[in-house]
Amino acid sequence: ARGADQDRTLAAFVVLSTDTSLDAASIGSALRAHCQGLVPEPMVPGAFVSLSELPLTPNGKVDRQALAALALDPERRAAVYIAPRTPAEATLAAIWADTLGLIARPVEGREVAASAVGVDDDFFALGGHSIVAVQIAARARAAGLAFAPLDLFRYPTIAALARRAEESGEELAAPASGPLRFVALRPATEGASLAPIFLFPPAGGGILCYSGLSRQLPQERSILGFEAVGREPGTIPYGSVEAIAENAVAEIVAILPRGPWHLVGWSFGGFVAYEVARLLAKRYAGVGRVGVLGLLDASTEKFETPLPERDEEELLAGAFDPALGITAEELRPLDLDARLTWISDRARALGQSGFDLDLARRYFAVYAASREAQRNYSPGPYSGSLLLLRAHDRTDGSTDPMLGWEALVAGGVEVWSIAGNHTDLLLPPALDTVARALALALAASSNLERTTVPIDRSANRTGE
Repeated sequence: ARGADQDRTLAAFVVLSTDTSLDAASIGSALRAHCQGLVPEPMVPGAFVSLSELPLTPNGKVDRQALAALALDPERRAAVYIAPRTPAEATLAAIWADTLGLIARPVEGREVAASAVGVDDDFFALGGHSIVAVQIAARARAAGLAFAPLDLFRYPTIAALARRAEESGEELAAPASGPLRFVALRPATEGASLAPIFLFPPAGGGILCYSGLSRQLPQERSILGFEAVGREPGTIPYGSVEAIAENAVAEIVAILPRGPWHLVGWSFGGFVAYEVARLLAKRYAGVGRVGVLGLLDASTEKFETPLPERDEEELLAGAFDPALGITAEELRPLDLDARLTWISDRARALGQSGFDLDLARRYFAVYAASREAQRNYSPGPYSGSLLLLRAHDRTDGSTDPMLGWEALVAGGVEVWSIAGNHTDLLLPPALDTVARALALALAASSNLERTTVPIDRSANRTGE
C-alpha cells in the first residue's frame, strides 16, 4: 500500500521477464484487466509500476521503503508534464492528486511544488479504477464540475475531462433513459456511420475489464458498455438473465432502431448477449438484424448438469477469496452485516480506503444475483450465427470445442480457440487475437462494413 494510513491505495510492482514493446500505460492496463477478472474492483491495485529489477536491502530482502518511494515517483507517470492551465483543470488536478494519493512534482527554482497531476496524465495509468472514479466524480460535482464516473473512461486525462465538463455542463451527468445504462466507452472516429458495438459485463457488473478491448476494436465504430443495475446506491440487481435481456433490448432498440446490432459479452456477459440476440432476432426480424454475436468463453455445457446452489458464505468466499484469503467456514459464524463489515475492514487494511460497508453490500448483491441468474438460465435456440472465442486452457473439464453452442445455434458457430485461460482473453497477447477475430466478423457482417485491422485467419483458430 502507498500513501497515508487513513487513505492508502494498493500498488503493484512488475519485473518483466523479457523485453517488451508495450509502454508502461499498456502494461498497467493489461495487468489491471487481469486483476479485474480475479478479484473485486476495490482490491485491484491502484498503481502498476514497471521495474527492471526489485530493489533489495543489504540483506538481500525486498526493500519495501524503496518500493513505496517508486510508487509515488511522479517521473514514472507522464513522460511530459504539463501543468493545469485553467481553473477547471486546476480543480480536477487537485481532486485527482488527493484522491489517488499522489505527491506534488518538485520544480527547480520554485519554493512551491507544481501540481502532482499534469493535464495529459492518464487516469488509469495513475492507478484509477471504478471506485476512485465515483469518488472523483462526487468531489468534482461539489466543486461545480459535473460528469458521470464512467466519463473518465472516454476522457481519461485532466485536459479532456475538463473540456467535457465545461462544454456539456450538468446534463452530461444524467443517466440514459430506462432502467439500464449503456455508456459510451469510446466514440467512433469523426464522420464514421457504422453501427456501434454493445458490450455486456461479467458477473461483477463492471465494464472496465473491456478497456483494453475497446482500444483495439475498429475505430470507425463507437463502443457502448452496459453497466449492471445494482452497483449504484438505491438500485437493485435483476434476478435473471431473461430480465436483464428484456430491458437491454428496449434500450438497444431505442438507441439503434434498425440495427445491425453487434453484441459482445465475456463470461456471464456472454449469456446476456446471447439472450439479447435471441429476443432481437425474434421480435425485430422485419426491422433489423443481429450482426455479430461474439461470446468470449461462455460455455453451455454446465447447463446439462445444473450448477449447485451455494449458500451466502460460499458466494462471499467465491467473490472475495482471491484477494482476502477467506473461506466459507470463517464466515459461517457471522451474520451478513458482520461478514461484509469484516470484509470491508480487511479491504481497507490492505489499502482500499473506498471500500466501505455500503459498497461491499452493493457489489456482493450484484455478484450474487448474477451467479443465481446464471445458475437458473436455460439458453433457448437461436436462428442466427455465433462467433465463439474460447480459451484453449480449460479449467472446467470441457472437451467440446464449441462449448455446447452447436446444438442451439441454427446459423452455425465459428470457433476461435485462443491460447490462455478464461481471464487471459482480455489480456495481451490473447486480447490481440480476440480483437482481430471480432474485427474480421464485423467487416464481414455487411458489404458496407470494412476493417483496417490485419487479420491472420489461421492463427489460433479451430472449427467453423
